[in-house]
Amino acid sequence: MKSYDIKKLSELVRIKILPEEKDDIDRKISSVLDYSAQVQEISELIDATTDQENYRQINVMRKDEVVSSSQEEREMILQGFPESNKDYLLVKKVI
Repeated sequence: MKSYDIKKLSELVRIKILPEEKDDIDRKISSVLDYSAQVQEISELIDATTDQENYRQINVMRKDEVVSSSQEEREMILQGFPESNKDYLLVKKVI
């Protein structure tokens, strides 16, 4: 990326980039863009080699099944969790 690209990007996202940070940010953005290009190449290769007529997406999620665990396992989990109430793990409310 060129210096003016980084300046324009910082204006778009409304952050202030100090002059001494530009080189580090340039390296990081270039790394992300290079990785993105690799992913794009792989995606195009997969599309070119996949038989589109026989290709379909399927749900690969596992079934939600209750798995029993020993009392020792439960206690170990409860001890490692910051807050609990009896056998329940307490978490912060997420909105």
